[in-house]
Amino acid sequence: MRATIKDVAKHAGVSVASISRFLNKKGYVSEATQAKIKHAIQELNYQPNEVARALFKRETKTIGVIIPNIRIYFFSELVNYIEYYASKMGYRIMLCNTDYSSDRERDYLEMLRNQQIDGIILGSHSLPVEQYINLQLPVVSVDRFLDDKIPLITSDNSMGGKLAAEKLYNSGCKNVGFFGLLDDKKNLTTERYSSFKKTCIKLGMICIAQQPEYTKDINGEKHSDLDLVRKFISENEELDGLFTVDPLALAAIRVCQERGLKIPLEFQIIGYDDLSFAKMTFPSITTIKQPISQLAEVAIGNLIDSINGNAVQNRTILPVSLIERETTKNDC
Repeated sequence: MRATIKDVAKHAGVSVASISRFLNKKGYVSEATQAKIKHAIQELNYQPNEVARALFKRETKTIGVIIPNIRIYFFSELVNYIEYYASKMGYRIMLCNTDYSSDRERDYLEMLRNQQIDGIILGSHSLPVEQYINLQLPVVSVDRFLDDKIPLITSDNSMGGKLAAEKLYNSGCKNVGFFGLLDDKKNLTTERYSSFKKTCIKLGMICIAQQPEYTKDINGEKHSDLDLVRKFISENEELDGLFTVDPLALAAIRVCQERGLKIPLEFQIIGYDDLSFAKMTFPSITTIKQPISQLAEVAIGNLIDSINGNAVQNRTILPVSLIERETTKNDC
């Protein structure tokens, strides 16, 4: 039979309270008593009840991570790094994939609260901000602005849009397309488009912008990236350049091959994120690199600081950079 804390106390000749203080490192326990307890634990092969300890300490060393869809490459890489940095700090993660459903997100929030997790990292939000604040849990957000009370971590999306426009212009483009999120005040990634368009106008380039419409078919499947990019490019044949995210940039390479457009001589492409596959495609993708690993590290650091009652920065903006590869002319 598994030894209990009472068995250890009896074997060591001390009180259960002394055992509890020793295990939870709360309160004074003399060196002599510590030695007795350690000996008793070893003799009885006692394994503490981690659930009970968590309840006593009011912490579970578990963090909830809410994302819109794990199949989105950015979130796959982000979650990978979040889990890595959480593990280094002694925490586990509980992943919640909402698939853009408000009902699922609401259910996940209730589940996380019932599980008594220590805090939440949000990569998705579709509910009124009060529902996150009323959790009375530490929360940090990645790329999504919820409220001044909730710390935000993002990359410099505005600089990313500027760098992309300047690169296409310096590489000889005249008519460029933007294929991505255009209008969502809470999603900081829309700053890419605003900055890209503003820079295009300043440099005298024509900018045609469109937001992908991920409508679902009768089987609940979303239209593929390839179909969406194919339609956008076919409807705008005057384009000689495109700025989008890495997965759509990959689709654009395929569409150009279908249409016989030579990359980068006749059509140039810039992605965003610098996901792991961007350097492995043919041609490899010129992209705006945002530090996904650092986004995760800062998110974990800020959340744990909040869990521990420490003040954290309200907004953290991480720098981005242009990575030149083979989908743009790099010798102009």
